[in-house]
Amino acid sequence: MQCRFIAAVWEECSKLIGTQCRWDGSSLEQAWKTWVSNPVYKESISLPLIAIWGTWLARNSSIFKDKEVSPELTAVKSINIFAAFPHKSRSVKTRNLSIVEIEKSKPWGFFDGASQNNLCGGGALLYLSDDHFFKIAIGLGEGTNNYAEILSLKMLLVFAIEHNVKELSIYGDSMNIINWTNGTQRCVNLKLENLLEEVLMLKSSFETFSCHHIYRSQNQEADKESKEGLLLGAGKWKITEFQGDQTTNINHAPFY
Repeated sequence: MQCRFIAAVWEECSKLIGTQCRWDGSSLEQAWKTWVSNPVYKESISLPLIAIWGTWLARNSSIFKDKEVSPELTAVKSINIFAAFPHKSRSVKTRNLSIVEIEKSKPWGFFDGASQNNLCGGGALLYLSDDHFFKIAIGLGEGTNNYAEILSLKMLLVFAIEHNVKELSIYGDSMNIINWTNGTQRCVNLKLENLLEEVLMLKSSFETFSCHHIYRSQNQEADKESKEGLLLGAGKWKITEFQGDQTTNINHAPFY
């Protein structure tokens, strides 16, 4: 498995149930087919789903609560859940991943944050029109994913104000940041709360402002820029302006 965390979770699960569980394959689909076709794992057929679910919960705890969860604890919780449920197939409801229509009657933007090994990068796009827009990558220094997300939003608002944008629609895939900005959810992290106050102050500078949640499939360009931001020094900007057929690299003073 390519994900080191879930590989560690799987190893701990093997220790807890006393069976060397092999989860092999070049893809998730192939690994799953190999697992269900092996009679040795007949009584544990649902274990991979529970372990993956436990990993997803651990990831959410890290992203949304800024709380690290160990593979050992994730494995224990996964095995407890596995043991508590009947081992039979269940119907599964799938989530409707709706596509959000982008409002283009006024300037609009996208933001995303990335965090790897406690190093953060920010990404954003600001559209003045379909054929005039900016791609922005920013080095954000050390922090969590939520820190990267909210600081990316702040930098996008700063950049929009610098370009005399009066009306703005914002789109991002972080439900936490969207809810905090819209006031529908409370931020309880002091460091992030201070950043949120700055975002809300910047937000008040616009004549009209809206903030919308989108899924990652609609935020891939901002995600790409956030990965670029991981390669930049703290406070450094990398900005490219696209206007018609012209492309221009723009210098910007560091924000630290």
